[in-house]
Amino acid sequence: MGWKTKYSIFVTTVLLLLIIQGTAAGKSDVTIEEIYSDVQSCDVRIISESTYNNLTIEASMLHEGEVIDTQSIDINTLTPASALTRVFYWETAIRDDGAYEVQVIVKNENGVFAQQEKKFVHGHQILPAITIDSLTPTTIGIEAIITPYKSTLVDVEYMLVEGNTVVDTIVEKAIPVHTQPLALDKKWNVILKNKHVYQGRLKVSIKDPYSISLLKSRSFVAEEDVEISDIYKDEIGASATISGMSQVPFRGSIRFTVFDSNGKPVENIVRKSPVLIAEDDETVEAIWENKLDRGEYTLLIEAIGEYGKVIISKESIIDVEKDIGPSTVNEEKEEQSNATPAIGSLISIVLIFLAYLAKTKY
Repeated sequence: MGWKTKYSIFVTTVLLLLIIQGTAAGKSDVTIEEIYSDVQSCDVRIISESTYNNLTIEASMLHEGEVIDTQSIDINTLTPASALTRVFYWETAIRDDGAYEVQVIVKNENGVFAQQEKKFVHGHQILPAITIDSLTPTTIGIEAIITPYKSTLVDVEYMLVEGNTVVDTIVEKAIPVHTQPLALDKKWNVILKNKHVYQGRLKVSIKDPYSISLLKSRSFVAEEDVEISDIYKDEIGASATISGMSQVPFRGSIRFTVFDSNGKPVENIVRKSPVLIAEDDETVEAIWENKLDRGEYTLLIEAIGEYGKVIISKESIIDVEKDIGPSTVNEEKEEQSNATPAIGSLISIVLIFLAYLAKTKY
């Protein structure tokens, strides 16, 4: 290899390193869009105009200039036009009142792509214009009540968090609040995993007269849930409408059990349910193996979940009246036969009377 070739390779390598370092030094298109933190947790939202792989978000919390906690989260892929939000949970036991600072860095092995700081105050804050008085995240959505102390406009962000990842975000801007408590209610837009732990986070931001954000969060375990309604039943079979009541898909079955007056089961049929989530409903039917005899029965309908647990059950009564059998049919025919001579006699009398009138006339 000639010296000119070696020189070209050397120059190219140096230029590539300079480009990489320049990008990592702050000329990248990665942007830290928002940081929120208190002494319990911190959420960071980043965006980019290009695709990046193997990034790390590092967050440090400082108090009186001293770093008291540092957390990091690895990001496999950051794609364009899609904001990515991650939540850090501070492990430090320090909760002293005063000013804190959070420093966030987005980096990889080549250097820093973006960095930003955010300050907040813990304790002895100015009384905000609102308070978050109640927060209830469920497998369907999230409910909350906020109480204002004066009329203002707020931005509300609803977040569903799994581990460190925000899997669903709903944002409402410029919501007017007055002097009465305001109920908030939003449904999740994603499918949840059965038995997984999630966290619902509600962030309320006020811009006037000064900018401040309040956050409240609560964890919950996602579980499948359904409702049983519109039951139909008779001596032939039964049906019920099953409605999804959770963003966890219901993949269970419906069991129909019939008990006689002595409590003895006489029918037991299990039907696989269609997959249901919130706002879905389907009708499930069962036909008895043997037609029920006359009498009163108890019908038990149970929705059985993925792991064999009865999620909900409902009881009803089946009242089977006396059937119309052959003897009844024969009795009806006999009554009709007995009625025929009487009708024939009446017709004969009428005909004789008409003939008499005609003979008299002529």
